Amino acid sequence: EQTISDPSIVFGDGDTLFLYSSKPFRKGDQFNFKTIMPTVLNDNFNGLNSKIRVVPNPYISATKFESPLPPGITSGRGERKIEFRDVPNNAEIKIFTSRGQLVRTLYHDGNIFNGTVSWNLKSSENLDVAFGVYFYTVNSDNGIEKGKIAIIK
Repeated sequence: EQTISDPSIVFGDGDTLFLYSSKPFRKGDQFNFKTIMPTVLNDNFNGLNSKIRVVPNPYISATKFESPLPPGITSGRGERKIEFRDVPNNAEIKIFTSRGQLVRTLYHDGNIFNGTVSWNLKSSENLDVAFGVYFYTVNSDNGIEKGKIAIIK
């Protein structure tokens, strides 16, 4: 676990560290590395003009007349999803219909190295959403950001 008083990072399964050197290694060489603790500058956030992006927007859906796909595959173009990018830490994303009904709530995991949250175009009841315009709010410690998403045929 990483703390402010002990900013050491413990590498886990799947983590990779690449080191490149133009100097040859010799027996007995020792290297010490020191880095700065990553931080988030909340002062740089200006609410209404933040850099949260929704891609693709508009989302163009595949038609139901396409040939059937194997089980577990929902589209011939790959995974059906919309991504919210550059989302602040520990943010909550709520997606609403044009009538104001809550469709789904998504959460950012708090990883400052990855600001992407994916939505699989399903409601909280795991049903495919209909075509139309959806509204979203991103609520974080930095404030609330609002926007629109279009899903078209």
